[in-house]
Amino acid sequence: MNKKMVKGGLLACCCCITVLCNASRDSAQVTLEKKITKLYNKLNGEALAISNEYGEIYIHAWDKKQILVKITLTAQSATKSGAEKLLNLVTLSAARSDTAIQLSTKTGKPNTVYFQIGALQDTALNKREKKENEAHFQISSLNERCAINYTVFVPPHTPLKLTNKFGNINLGDVTGELHIDESFGQVTCNRVFGPSVLNLSVANLSVASLANAAIKATGFGTIKIDTIAGNVECGLSAGDKLEAGFVNGAYKFLLKSDNIKFVTFHLPQNFDASITAHGVFSTFSNQSSFVLTPLHLKLQGPADTAASGHPDTVPVQPGTSQGKAIDKKLLELVLQKKTQEFKGTAGEGKTTLNIAVAFSKVTFD
Repeated sequence: MNKKMVKGGLLACCCCITVLCNASRDSAQVTLEKKITKLYNKLNGEALAISNEYGEIYIHAWDKKQILVKITLTAQSATKSGAEKLLNLVTLSAARSDTAIQLSTKTGKPNTVYFQIGALQDTALNKREKKENEAHFQISSLNERCAINYTVFVPPHTPLKLTNKFGNINLGDVTGELHIDESFGQVTCNRVFGPSVLNLSVANLSVASLANAAIKATGFGTIKIDTIAGNVECGLSAGDKLEAGFVNGAYKFLLKSDNIKFVTFHLPQNFDASITAHGVFSTFSNQSSFVLTPLHLKLQGPADTAASGHPDTVPVQPGTSQGKAIDKKLLELVLQKKTQEFKGTAGEGKTTLNIAVAFSKVTFD
């Protein structure tokens, strides 16, 4: 791989610093702004990789065969010298290889103002993450902050790898490969046709249309997908709300989740689909026109389980301490009360929904 610092492929790079304003008398804050512009040409299908913290990333598609990157650094402090020091602490590294254009920015100092990312649960995970962040950065008592914002224009089908922490990622239509790692922020997209991987940690997601995607999320507030139009696989844990709509088509939706308070699926009329829904310590409400039939789960032995390959049965090994300690009849009663399964098929069953949840309230409408 021919890896080099960006020089030949960089058509232009400019930088300017501006004193924006003084705030009110009470806060007496000085805000400085620094702008950096980079223009990449002679593209050959390279991926664009951006790693950022404490700021926004905006991605726009355009018809030009160039990548334009505009970076705005904003620093706020009680004095101009303090704001200048914050700007000088920001590091920007840029590199270009045969396969990727890489940009990485870091503030160099913590912010005392955390980004608000919506109605996140006050979970132990969130508290631990914040505590670790504060302990690592040794946050100052001064009300200082520094933000790094990206506005990027790329040709259609450009592969994207975006990493952001304490900030949001905003995209329009995405037709190329997409990989997102988002922490403490929100991802907002229009139509994403993938293939895409979305990793969220204490972050929210809003997508208008999604296909060919894998989502992994922990400690989130809301994940909202207006329309699922292609294969989507979700592994979710510790969230407030998941909401998704569906259309007819030959695709699969797979959900494995735990501790999502509210799960809502919007099903179309005359849904040509096959649905399997399995819940542990969960409740189900079907308000749609799609017929879902409750099934009876029974305890199976190891031979039956191996023969059926059914993942929702609970084998008990005879002769083991576990088998001796657990009364099968009592366990079966517990499972019947706390474990539920529903199935339904309409039409040719072209769309496949396989849903497994624990500790959730699930609604079909």
